[in-house]
Formats: sequence, structure tokens, C-alpha cells
Amino acid sequence: GTNAEAGEQTYSLRPREGSGATQPVLVRNKLVDARFLEPDLPVHVAPKFTFDKDKVKVVPVNELSALSAEQAKDLCFVVIGGGKTGMDAAVYLQSSLQVAAESILWVVPNQAWITARENIGSCLQLLHTTCALAKQRSEA
Repeated sequence: GTNAEAGEQTYSLRPREGSGATQPVLVRNKLVDARFLEPDLPVHVAPKFTFDKDKVKVVPVNELSALSAEQAKDLCFVVIGGGKTGMDAAVYLQSSLQVAAESILWVVPNQAWITARENIGSCLQLLHTTCALAKQRSEA
């Protein structure tokens, strides 16, 4: 529903994955759609670049496990992305498949940054913790 005078509007949010009930959310001021911050996972999204499919095989990182060291020994690899998945791919190619560093081209952004996630949990847990800490500081 909408309360135009107060600038309020209720939206229905549903879980992205799995089952779960739709939750109503009352927006009092402004709704910010931050979905553009979500990563494009190669397993779900087609590459955003062109390539000759007869000469280049593009696969998501999890498909590297289907290769043996023998199959990988004469191949060249291009790892795109400087995040944790890109790092995992480069390490896996060198350690598990014994691919020489000279056979790996790693494309990373000029200004990469990594967040240590081991103590963060889910995004909602992080948001809850951040709000709780902000409230504690404001009350101090």
C-alpha cells in the first residue's frame, strides 16, 4: 500500500533462493536498490566479452576440477577477476594441476580490494551487527 502524504510505501520482499515467506517492508523515506553490488557469478551469467568459440573454451572455475594434470599440461589459461574465486583458480591451476605460471594469464582490476569474510557471516548478519554497534556508540 501507499501513504502518499507521508511518502511511505510497502514492498513485498521474497527470498532469492530456497523457500521462504514473502516479507512486507514499509519504506518511510527512500528505497535503495543495491542489487548492482551483487557479483555476476560465471556459473550463472554468460561472459560479457566476445571470443572465438572454436579457439577458446570458457568455463566457470568449478569446472577446472574436471581436468587432470595430464590434460592441463599443454593448455594456456586466462583467469579473469582478482577476487577470492580468481585467486582460488590461480592457486588450483598451479598446485593441483601443476600448470606453470607462464601458462596462466591473470586479468585483475587496477584497484582491487578484498574483504576478509571469515568473521562476517551473511550480509544480513553483517548489517545487523553494524546497526547494533552504531546504536551502542550513539547511546554511549
